[in-house]
Amino acid sequence: MHRTIRPLIAEFLGVFTIVFVGSGAIMMNARTGSQAGLAANAITYAFTIAALVGGLSKVSGHFNPAISIAWMLTRRTPLVDGALKIVAQIFGGIVGAWLLSKTFPPDLLRDTRIGGTILASDVTFMHAVVLEAVTTALLAITCLGVGATDARPAPAGIIIGFVVGALIIAIGPLTGASFNPARSLGPALVSGIWEAHAVYWIGPVVGAVAGALIWDFGLKEQS
Repeated sequence: MHRTIRPLIAEFLGVFTIVFVGSGAIMMNARTGSQAGLAANAITYAFTIAALVGGLSKVSGHFNPAISIAWMLTRRTPLVDGALKIVAQIFGGIVGAWLLSKTFPPDLLRDTRIGGTILASDVTFMHAVVLEAVTTALLAITCLGVGATDARPAPAGIIIGFVVGALIIAIGPLTGASFNPARSLGPALVSGIWEAHAVYWIGPVVGAVAGALIWDFGLKEQS
């Protein structure tokens, strides 16, 4: 039982941290009017992901329902284990957003939708899906590439964190750069604002599955 619960706790804590720290940083940038908002958000997420992978990946290291779904479909993770991880991830995202809603100023929560992901007014639904899919595919390929090396958790975390930061700078102003359905779900549920929410499930899931397949059939060393 202990071996079953530990990965779920890690997945809960991982997504809780991503939402609480990441959305909190977005709200703080909005509060201070920082001119370095995009770079600051990218750095925050990069550091957070690096720390989580370095600290928790020996227990469990998906922290993302899209990754879990892709790993289940490509038989890297058993279906039941993956489904339980997704539940823990979603719960972590909701609790993270809920805690922010109880501790941050109400006007800041309202103005930023609890640091939720938002589409730019000149980005269509389909364009947003493509952007989220392409970037999540690159993230998935990076995760698999790191996993295929002898990199220990800390270097692996730094590599993945760098990629997340770069991808946020690439598309952040257009879609909010989610790559992670649970990261978008928590703030949407707690704020009650679901605008274009399907983008943050369709894009990342399609992208993660595509990334896993690209790795398996195009990049993986065949034995």
